[in-house]
Amino acid sequence: MDKTYNLGDFHVTPTVFKDLSVKKRSTDDHPIVFGPTFIHTNSSTKAYSAFLHDVADNLTDKQLQLLTIGTDEELAFKTAIKRCLPGSTHVLCTRHLKQNANRHMEDIVGFPLNDRQEILDLMFSSNGLVQKTDVDTHQQRLNQLRAVIDDKDSTVCEKTFRSYFDTRLYPMLKEHVIDPVNEGKIKSTWTNNNSESANHILKSATKWKLAELPKFVKLLHQLVTSEQEERCRSLRNMGNYRLSERYLHHLVDFDYWGRMTEEQRDKKTKRFLTDCGKDHPNMMYSIDGRRTATRTPSAGRKPNQIRRKRAERSRTPSKTLSAKRKL
Repeated sequence: MDKTYNLGDFHVTPTVFKDLSVKKRSTDDHPIVFGPTFIHTNSSTKAYSAFLHDVADNLTDKQLQLLTIGTDEELAFKTAIKRCLPGSTHVLCTRHLKQNANRHMEDIVGFPLNDRQEILDLMFSSNGLVQKTDVDTHQQRLNQLRAVIDDKDSTVCEKTFRSYFDTRLYPMLKEHVIDPVNEGKIKSTWTNNNSESANHILKSATKWKLAELPKFVKLLHQLVTSEQEERCRSLRNMGNYRLSERYLHHLVDFDYWGRMTEEQRDKKTKRFLTDCGKDHPNMMYSIDGRRTATRTPSAGRKPNQIRRKRAERSRTPSKTLSAKRKL
């Protein structure tokens, strides 16, 4: 989630997410699509809380617990998410954190470029502080980073970077980057680039000019509608996307699609769009979703056995029944 400017006399905060129901044919990745989009004239915590309350009202308690939402460091975002989406995981963009840390070292403390780069590498490189690792290795990297910061701070006269790191930067990294990484919620180098790509799409749609609100709403509706129509083409195995493994039961033969009535097509499309990804009752999936197998509910049972397998014991045919069979 990321706010964008210069679209008109208003701000726009689009949310984006990966649509797990389809995959791009070219890259085999899930596409990034628009979610709820907030058009607002101020960016206060109260304004964002009103928006996120509406989002939360459309989610179940289980979905809230599984939700991971990413933003930059804007305080209004952080406060509203904590207030309106309890139980969700809030992550921060590492690119923004890196830029803000570099800006503080350059403008406030006065570190030269080489010193700044050394400290940033200890935090954000492939062997840095934000990478997934065990407790002891993390503590060793943290101690090494603090020792380097203290050494660099000894070369400046007034403000130091250590106080900023201990009181502000590291607590944010720990809560919104390191812990989610160790829990498997995000990658160590997660950024807000997908939201910023959505902002670029919106500005391109307005041809980089200020738009009036009614015109912008119409453009946004057209973008979302065309995006949805392209995803729905995967139902008949056409277009830029194909159905993911867990949604293959929605696939319709193209010839049969042509013989369906408009009402049948609408019903089929609605069923696909409202599918939350529950497992199909007759399919089993691998953890990564790349392998499927048909489920056979009667597997492992004896013929005509109706009780559950564990409770059913072997039975010997009665003597009377055996005698009748001989006759």
